[in-house]
Amino acid sequence: MMKKRIISLAMIVALALTAFTATASADGGEPPRSFAMSVLSVAYDGETLYVPADGDIYVKFDLDPYNGLIPSPSYDRFKETGFGIDDEPTFFEDDGYAYAHIYANGKQVGEKATLYYNWYRPEDIFGEGAPGLADAEPVIGASVVIEVAEKPRPFAFIKDDETRYYDGDTIWMEDGDEILLTFDLTWQDDFLLTDRDLSDLSEKGFTVQEQLEQFEEAGYVYHRIKADGVKPGTVAEVTYKSYKFNDYFSEDRSDKPSFYPATVKIGVMPAAILGDADRSGDVTILDATAIQRYLANLSNEVFDVRTADADGDESVTILDATAIQRYLAGLSCPEGIGLNVVVH
Repeated sequence: MMKKRIISLAMIVALALTAFTATASADGGEPPRSFAMSVLSVAYDGETLYVPADGDIYVKFDLDPYNGLIPSPSYDRFKETGFGIDDEPTFFEDDGYAYAHIYANGKQVGEKATLYYNWYRPEDIFGEGAPGLADAEPVIGASVVIEVAEKPRPFAFIKDDETRYYDGDTIWMEDGDEILLTFDLTWQDDFLLTDRDLSDLSEKGFTVQEQLEQFEEAGYVYHRIKADGVKPGTVAEVTYKSYKFNDYFSEDRSDKPSFYPATVKIGVMPAAILGDADRSGDVTILDATAIQRYLANLSNEVFDVRTADADGDESVTILDATAIQRYLAGLSCPEGIGLNVVVH
């Protein structure tokens, strides 16, 4: 059981200032890659955390001092949006983080508000004649969006990749690639634990190894997945669902209720064929469409700029879409379209 006590926002600032004397750097560097967390979910600056309708979540913030600056979340500003948030955050002694207790507070599904947390110069808060925390201008700003959702959106992600893969998405690998994959829920009410079924990966030739690794400040169970000699075009399904704590650790889960089932696919890219922009394994009119979507900055589930460069001029332009259309129509076109190419 977590040991906790109530602590004021001023005390958080003071704690950050104390920590700063031991950890801050005076020679600059990259700004922090700021994040907030809801139980096990991580949202980076500008991303979203979800609160269940008529429910609540605890959100904790990355409050590490940075380059002489001290951090502070902005609770009053968030309260003005109509969401509920405790006047005083909770401080958990075992990890030293500040937690904000946030309520949906009657908001409807889809309603959202931004919760800001920023870094300030100490002299702007504590210096003689300083404007103080309420009026000080932040040097570095960060925020997360809090949105009311009807239920969690399970997702998967690869270590060191900010992309989230939701139910039905495909994660593509090249033969020989290795990824560290984990699975998560947007929030975990009643402390749900996620069960993963990776048997289809093993059956289709992927190498799977489970291990515990650190991700930022949260511990996640990662699965090391490698495509070594797996036939190009192979796709396997990974299913995951959650159980209540005691059910998760029971000897037989088959009769236990599960929650929020989801599936992601993991596939090995088909053979590289010049003109096969969507890596489907063949050159079709969809490849010309994929190039047009790419040029219009629209999403493509899979798009390979190397195979999309049908005319070989080391760039992807509308001329590549035209070259593919001429190839499909049997007209004169650049050599090599439709043939296997070496992709590095």
